[in-house]
Amino acid sequence: MKRFDTDYIWKLLVVGEGGAGKSCVLHRYIHNEFIHDMKMTIGCQFHTQLLERQNYKINLVLWDFSGQERFRFIFDDYCRGSSGAFVMFDMSRLQTLYETGKWVSIVRKNSKEDIPIVLLGGKLDLLDQTKLEEVNAAADQVAHEHGFTAYVPTSSKTGFNVSESIMYMVDLLISKNA
Repeated sequence: MKRFDTDYIWKLLVVGEGGAGKSCVLHRYIHNEFIHDMKMTIGCQFHTQLLERQNYKINLVLWDFSGQERFRFIFDDYCRGSSGAFVMFDMSRLQTLYETGKWVSIVRKNSKEDIPIVLLGGKLDLLDQTKLEEVNAAADQVAHEHGFTAYVPTSSKTGFNVSESIMYMVDLLISKNA
């Protein structure tokens, strides 16, 4: 088997409230399938993904953090050394958007000051157009208030913007590091 020599190894965090869809987004990205009854993440899990982008060979190490309060004691150590982060909320439960500030604080406290953090909205497929407009307006406001690099609505069920959000982060990191 040929060894995959890498130009970059980047640790990316995926954090947010329990049930926001973090594991589903990662599963969709890695396996290109949707699991309707995804089980709750206990503590954290990580996945690796090898890819080529802009003529660079990249190893992504994707850390999926449980949203449950009882596991937060481990996050400080696991956040260290991260290159980028996604803070995710459930678009069908707007309250989870207003919880993103604490996740930004955890990431920024334990990472480099200039770490890119993308706000991901999950479960876009559950919203009608009127609700989508309301959620997008609120998410744009929260993204501005917390200094997110971008806001991207996604659907793990349909695959909408899942790979695109990861590639957006990869492109940001390439431009920052190349």
